Amino acid sequence: PRAPSVDNKCQVEYSRVNRHRTKGLSDESITRSRSWVGNRQRLDHLAGRLASPSANGIDVITFGGSITLGHGVARNATPGYESGPYGFLLEKWLNEMYGSNGRKHTVSNLGAHGADMCALEKRITAILTDLDRKSIHPDLFLLEFAVNDYQGQDHVIQVDSKTDVFFDGFQSIALCCEVVVHKLLHAFPHAALAFLEFRTAITTRKTGQFLHLGVAQHYEVPVISYAEAMFPEYFRLISMLNATDRYTVPKGETLMPFPYGCQPCYPPGIEDKFNHFRPPDKHCRTVCDLISYSGGKCEMFESPPPGRDYCHSPIFAVDAVHPSTIGHRIAKDFVAHMI
Repeated sequence: PRAPSVDNKCQVEYSRVNRHRTKGLSDESITRSRSWVGNRQRLDHLAGRLASPSANGIDVITFGGSITLGHGVARNATPGYESGPYGFLLEKWLNEMYGSNGRKHTVSNLGAHGADMCALEKRITAILTDLDRKSIHPDLFLLEFAVNDYQGQDHVIQVDSKTDVFFDGFQSIALCCEVVVHKLLHAFPHAALAFLEFRTAITTRKTGQFLHLGVAQHYEVPVISYAEAMFPEYFRLISMLNATDRYTVPKGETLMPFPYGCQPCYPPGIEDKFNHFRPPDKHCRTVCDLISYSGGKCEMFESPPPGRDYCHSPIFAVDAVHPSTIGHRIAKDFVAHMI
């Protein structure tokens, strides 16, 4: 019999390593997540190392803000109940799929609360020196700064008070982005690098993705956009809900399939100290809450009207900024798809 083609072998391997992808995640969302494909050469090198049983384990470093740190998300490695930030879930996936022959893959989380690209630029030389001292040669860097680079703690007031897309420091952020990318690629010419772009549920807020795209295109760096993949359905969900019913749904109704519609809350995925919701029958943020954070009118401290349930968006849990554990799981799926 004729040997399987390379394309068939690749498809079999792709199906194997993605068989535990988040249930219901659509092919359209997966496709949209590849906002900018970039140069495949470094990713091909990474994939080749993973597929080679004789190769050493790979090292991944995640840079970003509190989203990368996993703010509000509980860590749990129990099969079937996994939760944690996307880096934690990515490490688990790498070792489950490519951990044969005793290989151990490591994902190091170097996120910092409130960090933007310029905060990373200030410490990138020290980080590179430390990696060299420890003889660590990362195979993949993930940069998660879309939320903080545009409306992070340093300039959110400036942006919210203007109709303009520009703010003081706009050029500095773009320049810091290029400096960081250039230094990483120069220090580790064979390492893969990708932007991982999130956004918030606050509808008026923009993201820094467009600040990164110029650098991404110039250096052929892939862009994984969680924002472009998941938010069209989130905004569609909001359009299907009714403000007069406080953005609730008839009991048992989801409007859209998981992970897009009004789904049951998952309290075990929330870190204990963030379980302080009101009223007491609410255990995750609801669409009503998210609308309130966006400046809309919805009384977030009232229970649903009779015969109706809260509408929980699966990708948010503790607030309007940080993804739920399901959101982090989906982000891991997008990274796995890219690899």
